[in-house]
Amino acid sequence: MKIEKLAQDKIRIELSEKETPINFSSFFKNEGKKFVYSTEEKIQPKEWDFENRKTNKTNGRTPLAENHRIIQKRLNKFSDLFTEVVGRYKNINEEVDIETMRLEFDKYLKKGKITIA
Repeated sequence: MKIEKLAQDKIRIELSEKETPINFSSFFKNEGKKFVYSTEEKIQPKEWDFENRKTNKTNGRTPLAENHRIIQKRLNKFSDLFTEVVGRYKNINEEVDIETMRLEFDKYLKKGKITIA
């Protein structure tokens, strides 16, 4: 069974030499607009894997690797929530829009401040 994606989600980071904010973004085809949500995480671009859209150097026991694993866990929560909300709305045969997605993100992520259980 093939599931049609309503929007393409991704984690985005700007190119810079200093620490840069990481934003979650998704383009909603039905509205022709982009949903952008701050993850409130920052990382240096040299520590980001642009091809795979995730933190690099997550192996090992170094403080840097540990920090990158924590950041990646937090970023995964954004993608997981997005997929969950889209699935929930598909199950009730309703279209999800940007405003609904923003409300869901605010509700579950407490405006970008999330805790890892």
